[in-house]
Amino acid sequence: MIIQMGDYKYNVNSVDYLRDIRDHLKKDQPKWCVVDFETTGLHLKKDLPTIGSFTWKGQSYVFPATEENLLELVNLANQVGFLVNHNINYDLHMAANKLGDDLYGRRFKKLGDTMGFCRLSFEALSTRYGGDTLKLKAIGNKYIDATADRYEKAVISWMRKKRTSDHKVLSAMLRPFGWTITRLENAMNKSTEPIPEEVMNVFREWRNAYPEPTYADVPIDIITPYVASDGILTDILIEKSTPVITFRKQWKILNKEFELLPVVWEMERQGIPVDREYLKKSLELVEDYIYELQMKMHELAGQKFTVGQHEVIKDIYEDRLGYKPSSTDKSFMKKMAAEGDKLADTIIKLRRLEKWKATYIERILDVSEYDGKFYSSMNQFNPVSGRFSGDAQQFPRDAIFDDKGNEIFNPRRAFKLRGYYLDFSQVELRVQAHYTMYFGGDINLCRAYMPFKCVHYETGEIFDHETEYGRNRWNEMKPGAPTDKHWEELLKEGWSAWVVPETSKP
Repeated sequence: MIIQMGDYKYNVNSVDYLRDIRDHLKKDQPKWCVVDFETTGLHLKKDLPTIGSFTWKGQSYVFPATEENLLELVNLANQVGFLVNHNINYDLHMAANKLGDDLYGRRFKKLGDTMGFCRLSFEALSTRYGGDTLKLKAIGNKYIDATADRYEKAVISWMRKKRTSDHKVLSAMLRPFGWTITRLENAMNKSTEPIPEEVMNVFREWRNAYPEPTYADVPIDIITPYVASDGILTDILIEKSTPVITFRKQWKILNKEFELLPVVWEMERQGIPVDREYLKKSLELVEDYIYELQMKMHELAGQKFTVGQHEVIKDIYEDRLGYKPSSTDKSFMKKMAAEGDKLADTIIKLRRLEKWKATYIERILDVSEYDGKFYSSMNQFNPVSGRFSGDAQQFPRDAIFDDKGNEIFNPRRAFKLRGYYLDFSQVELRVQAHYTMYFGGDINLCRAYMPFKCVHYETGEIFDHETEYGRNRWNEMKPGAPTDKHWEELLKEGWSAWVVPETSKP
């Protein structure tokens, strides 16, 4: 089949064995190739690749992720410049889970990640200030094809229809017992009532005959273009961003970041040992304390509600204050608690407890159930600041105490480590160093080092880095500047049109 993304067309074929495409790859000799997997889940050690795509300019091959094909992938990738994907380390984890934990990432001569291409090509603005997200489909829709996610939508639509069809069967099976699916789900998830054994037997029989649909169940004519589409978008994205990287003379930066990929992969692969017994005990203590606070909250308010029912809470405070607050967020509750409001203080405690219970106890227990370790992705490219992002960096240091002063949970004790604080020492400075003009990097992050005010040497106009127009003018030169030098060299030589007001120096 032919898939067209924007102005680009790709031949898409399904193959049982990747070795069958050796001659095609040898003939085309692409500078890079792209691999992408669909997987059974997101756990870095537990989940497996099920189906993959191998793509280069104009060609995409969809293949089953067998051990034979994963080994052949290494051979094929090492015939060309480098192997790339969008968040490639994740896919290498999936492949390693199937081949064995033998440093799969080290087998490749060179790896690349389109998130790195994007970070150097896009303007350095976070999404909350209007900058680009690094989500592949969003990038594809914006810069390549407005319907880039159409194949994903087709798969989602098929899965939804399959679940609906399966649920109709369950509904018919439950009807003779006077039960509905909604009633059963509430009883199972919210413990609203006991479930008769005959009803549970019906559910087990249905689930055994109709397991939760996966990508393996999707018809080949629907799943094939979906699997290929991500690889195609990635390939096009590299082609589009390469001229930008070349113009900005950033290949040296990008290659340094790509050399770090296998190292980061090995760091992620280690995992952090979890003290599961401590977490289980903490879970009981936290749940007991949550129950106590809920009872106290209901007593103080004179009615039952949850801390997430903001409209109900607004009504409660309307009766108390004589006006309806526009928000019952953290700042409002803190203000009320500071004025001696015990209800607000209780709501604050409950919200914090419920968040920590879900984020720092239940989640770690869930992730570590596989082998007793917590695995964290450490992304080099997500934050605009140049820092790494990763789950393990977000753990608070403070413990939680109940009303009697007893410690019921300390996030730092969740891990079996001889330390209590995890951090990457000044990683952001290493990455930001790439961007400073002195080292020949991009100008976007240089505004972190700029003087508070810069003015035009001739007009006295104040430099405005808040607008895209202003930022685009940052490399404006004085008349007479040499035309045979890169603008970064010209800035070092003092040709900048922008100067420090106090010194008139560029």
